[in-house]
Amino acid sequence: MYTPEEIRVISKHKEEYKEQTSRELRAHVFRTKILVDLFNYWLEQGKAPVEEDNANHMKVLSTHLH
Repeated sequence: MYTPEEIRVISKHKEEYKEQTSRELRAHVFRTKILVDLFNYWLEQGKAPVEEDNANHMKVLSTHLH
């Protein structure tokens, strides 16, 4: 579901995400770093996602982080 480029954007935060000791800390990394970088990448590429795509991307994203 993600392109290799999108996975690279996501993966640079993988270790930090995994090092978090609570669900709240992982959510913080997810919201403040991973999503920010991913949305910025999409905006740079001219393909800002629509609302309904966001939910699907979030579900798949969690599989790349675990």
